[in-house]
Amino acid sequence: MTANGVLEARKRLGLKQKTLAELTGLTVDKLSKIETGTRGIKPPELIALSYALGIAPSELVGHPAQAQLRAAEDAAMPGVRQALEIFDRFIDNCRFLDALTALDEA
Repeated sequence: MTANGVLEARKRLGLKQKTLAELTGLTVDKLSKIETGTRGIKPPELIALSYALGIAPSELVGHPAQAQLRAAEDAAMPGVRQALEIFDRFIDNCRFLDALTALDEA
């Protein structure tokens, strides 16, 4: 995530600049400059922002591979959920068949 990642994360959480500024001890002006990339992030600010946003500091300073990995994981989740639902139905059917077999044998 780059400096714009701060903006994206803040919006994803539904936070206003003022709220995030209060949570981090930054001024709204400093936060605005960080979000637009016109000002860098100092180490203490990075820690405060990452804590407030629930994001690893490495994601905030621009490791695109991690951001891409997170996006890929998020994109894969519906397919994973669907596969798990199918598996659960399969297991339920197996249990049903086991119960029928047990009734036949009784």
